[in-house]
Amino acid sequence: MNNNVDQEVLMSDERYSWSGLGESQNLIGRKKVDWSIFMNGTHVPIDFHGAFKLANGGVHLNRGEKREITLIINGVSYSAMLVNIDRKGVFIDTLQVRYESNGELRQLIKQEFQNSFAYIQAEREKKALIGDKSYTVVPDNKAEYIEFYKTNVPFQYLLKLIKNTEQNRNIWWVNQGTTLSSERDEGILWAPLKSKNGQKLYHWETMSEVKKGDIILHYANGALRYVSEVTTPAIEAPKPASLGNNSWQDIGRLVRTEYFTLKPVIGLNDFSKDLLKLDIPQGPIDVNGNVKQGYLFRFSSDAFNIIMQAKSEVVWPNFALVNNLPDEGKSSVGLHKEEVNAINPSELINTIYNYISKRGFIYESGLIKNFYLCLKTKPFVILAGISGTGKSKLVELFAEAVGATSENGQYTLIPVRPDWNDSSDLLGYKDINGQFQAGPLTRVIEKASNNLDKPYFVCLDEMNLSRVEYYFSDFLSLMETKKKPKNEAYSERLFHDDFFVIKEDLDKFGPLRIPPNLYVIGTVNMDETTFPFSKKVLDRANTIEFSEVDFTLLPAKESYPVETLISKNQSFETEYIYLKDCLEDVEYVRIINDKLDRINKVLTNANLQVGYRVRDEICFYMIYNKSFKLLDEDDALDYAIKQKILPRIQGSSNQIFKVLIELFQIATGQNYANEDGNVADLALKYVQDNSEVKPYPRSARKMATMLGRFEDGFTSFWL
Repeated sequence: MNNNVDQEVLMSDERYSWSGLGESQNLIGRKKVDWSIFMNGTHVPIDFHGAFKLANGGVHLNRGEKREITLIINGVSYSAMLVNIDRKGVFIDTLQVRYESNGELRQLIKQEFQNSFAYIQAEREKKALIGDKSYTVVPDNKAEYIEFYKTNVPFQYLLKLIKNTEQNRNIWWVNQGTTLSSERDEGILWAPLKSKNGQKLYHWETMSEVKKGDIILHYANGALRYVSEVTTPAIEAPKPASLGNNSWQDIGRLVRTEYFTLKPVIGLNDFSKDLLKLDIPQGPIDVNGNVKQGYLFRFSSDAFNIIMQAKSEVVWPNFALVNNLPDEGKSSVGLHKEEVNAINPSELINTIYNYISKRGFIYESGLIKNFYLCLKTKPFVILAGISGTGKSKLVELFAEAVGATSENGQYTLIPVRPDWNDSSDLLGYKDINGQFQAGPLTRVIEKASNNLDKPYFVCLDEMNLSRVEYYFSDFLSLMETKKKPKNEAYSERLFHDDFFVIKEDLDKFGPLRIPPNLYVIGTVNMDETTFPFSKKVLDRANTIEFSEVDFTLLPAKESYPVETLISKNQSFETEYIYLKDCLEDVEYVRIINDKLDRINKVLTNANLQVGYRVRDEICFYMIYNKSFKLLDEDDALDYAIKQKILPRIQGSSNQIFKVLIELFQIATGQNYANEDGNVADLALKYVQDNSEVKPYPRSARKMATMLGRFEDGFTSFWL
C-alpha cells in the first residue's frame, strides 16, 4: 500500500480525471479512464470526499483507515478497498479506491476499455523510446469513463462503464435508385461480389467492412431519405428476388439494417458545399459537389455532423444521436447515455422517472416502480381506467426512456378495432392465393426474435373495443406454454406447419415463438362502449388502474436534452416461470404464501378463489420487490392484491358482499359486519377520514368503493 510508484500513478491526474460533482443525486463522480485504472485503482480528489462520505452513510475514514467495499458492474459484485492513506508529513486526507489484488476485476476493466488500454500502452512505449516520463492522458475525443453511483448500502457502489463507441462505429453512404423500395422493405443492403465481366469494384468491396452498429445514410433521387443502423454484418448471399433481373452476378454480400425515415428529406444542395471542405477518402462526393456513381461509400463523423446540422427541423433517431449530440432544444425524442446490460433497478427507475418528468408528464414514482415490477413478473400488463389519464402515453414514454422507440421498431402501438373477432387480425392470415400476410404482432415477434438482447414493447391500445377473448385468446394460451431452454423463456410455436401453404412462409414464420424480450401492455377504457374481461384474461395479467385525477399537479416545462438509457433485455426479462424457480428464498415465499392463503380462504366463500398461477405471480412480484428494494413490503403486497385479486370480484349476491367485508378487515383491521348502519358508508368514511390506512390502503379504498356500489344491486372492480 505504501509503494511510492503506486501512489504516484494513482495521484498523477487528480485535478483533471474526475468530474460530474453535483450532476445528480446518486452520482458520486465520473472518473476518466487512465493507466491507474488498469493497474491499481484510482485516487479520489478531495472535492469528491464528501460525495463518498454520503454514499457511505455518513462514515468518514480517518487517515490510515481502510474498509472493504463492493463494486457492482453489470449486476456482478467485485471486492475492492477504500483507503485513506496516511502519508508521512502530509496532513490532508488521501482517499483511494484500490483493487490491485482483484485480478478478475482488473481483467474485466482491460477487456471493457480495450481502446483506452491500447492507446495508453502505445503512447507509453513511444515515450519510453525517447526517455519521456510524462503521464499519458487520453484525448477527450477518445476518452472513456467510469461513473460511481451510490446505492442504498454504505460502501457499496454501482459502477457504469462509459465506453467510447465512436472509435469503433463507422459511417457509410449508400446510393440507391430503383432498388431503394425493395431494399428498404426487406431491411437490407445487397451488392454483388463482382461485375458481369469479373471485376471487383471498391464501392462493392466496402460491403465486407460493414459491421453491426454502423450507421448508413441512404441517398436517392437528389436527397438523403433514410438513415439506418446495421443489425448484422455482411454475409455472402444470393441476390434477393425483389431486386429483379439485371446484369449483376447472382452472388453478393448482404447486410441487414433498420431503416428510419428522415422527415423532411435532406437535399444534396443543403450540404454538398460544406462537404467539399472535408477530405473523405473514397467518399461519395466528387470535386464539383456531385454524387459519385457507385453503391457504398466511406463517410466520416465530421461529415455526418454536417449532415445533421444541414436542416435543424429534421428529427433523427436515437441510434444516430449516440455520438452526434444535437444542440440543446433540438426537437428529438431523447439523447441516449450509454448501453447497459442490467443496471441497478432503482437507478433504472430513476432514469425512467426523470425522463418522463423532463418530457413534461407527471406519474407517481410508485406507479413507475409498480409498472416495472409487473413487467418483470410477467410480460403482459393491463392499464385500465377512464379515458384521458395517460395510459398509452405511459407505455410510450417508459419504452422511450430505455431506448425503445417506434423509429427503431422496439415500440409498437397497435390500435384494436371493434370488428376484430379472431386471432388473424393480430397474428395474420392467408390471402386468396394462400400467401401468409403477417399481422402487426407477428411482425414485432419476428423482429424481436432476431434481436434478443433488446426489449420490445407493444401497446395494444383500447384492447377491449372488441372482445379480448375473440382475438387474443390464442396468444394468451401460448404465453402459458413458456419454458426455459438455455435460460431464455420461449413459448410453443405460433403456427403449426400445416397452417402454411407456401414453403417460403413456412421457413420464415413457422419457427416463430413468443420470445423472452416481448412485453405486451394493453390499455382499456372501462365504459359503456367496451367489453368486460373474463377471468382467463385477468388471471394472466396485472391490472393497473388509472382512475385518480389531480388537476392541482401541473407538469414542468418540457426540457431538452432528455437523457435515456439504452437498456438490454436483461433488465426486464423474468427469471421465474414456476414457483420452484425462486425457492432459494423459501422462507420469504412461505410468508407471502400464508398471507395469500388467508385471502384465498375468504374468496372461497363466493367461489372466487384464485389458482396457483395467480399465487405464483404474486410471489414473483414480491420476491423481485424484496431483491430490488423498490417498495415497502406492505405497499408491494397492496399493489398485488389490488391488481391480481380485486378485479375478479363482481356480482350481486350476499356472498360477494360478505367477501368484500372480510377482505376489507384484512386490509384495514376494521370489521363492520355486525355494525349498525350502512356498512358501505362506514367503510368509505373510514378510508376517507384516515390518512394512514394500514396495511393495504389502496386495496381498502377500492373495496370501500365496491361496497358502495351494492346500492345499485351489483358491484365490480370496474367503473
